[in-house]
Amino acid sequence: MLEAGGSQASFLMQAFTLTKRSFINMSRDFGYYWLRLVIYIVVTICIGTIYLNVGTGYNSILVLLMKYTNPMLLSLVSCYLGGVNILSSN
Repeated sequence: MLEAGGSQASFLMQAFTLTKRSFINMSRDFGYYWLRLVIYIVVTICIGTIYLNVGTGYNSILVLLMKYTNPMLLSLVSCYLGGVNILSSN
């Protein structure tokens, strides 16, 4: 007999099962998982092309870091922390 609020499954088994269910649900939802993955890949390529043929000098890397990467990352983090959900259908 189970106690109130108890479970026969271990914590790791519960975590594994919930993670598996969550992954299945996310992979079925095109707007949530696949489209977001494509957008992240495109953003990664865009940021990567900024550093193409930069050189190895400290000043050239620092200038690009301050000029391009910080504002982009700041805006992405601000959208994430602010709860802006661009892909939401609600």
